[in-house]
Amino acid sequence: MTRHETQEWKALVEVQNQRASKGNTQDILTITGLMSDKAFLAHVGRYCPEFKESVPTDNYEQMRSYLLGSPSVHFWVKDAIQALDQKDAVDVVHDLTLLRELYTLRIAAGINCRKTGR
Repeated sequence: MTRHETQEWKALVEVQNQRASKGNTQDILTITGLMSDKAFLAHVGRYCPEFKESVPTDNYEQMRSYLLGSPSVHFWVKDAIQALDQKDAVDVVHDLTLLRELYTLRIAAGINCRKTGR
């Protein structure tokens, strides 16, 4: 069976079609041609909750290890985890709460992405 015959692929195609019908032109299919099977499954999990791999959420070390090793976690998040490990955990939670509020406002304002040239 090829990747294109799997339930995961069919679910991703369905998500792509739903997004396109709402005017979202971002292609989430083509990039999968460059992905390993593990990365493909993680990609599908981002868009299709029924295929999302379970994340250990009751143990800091297990969850940290999972996030740092998962291909579905962006590199900048991994960098942030490692950098924030050097900070006071209470300060980190406070500052992340501020960032969450800021980016919730950004979404509400309809600001999707600011290109910085980097």
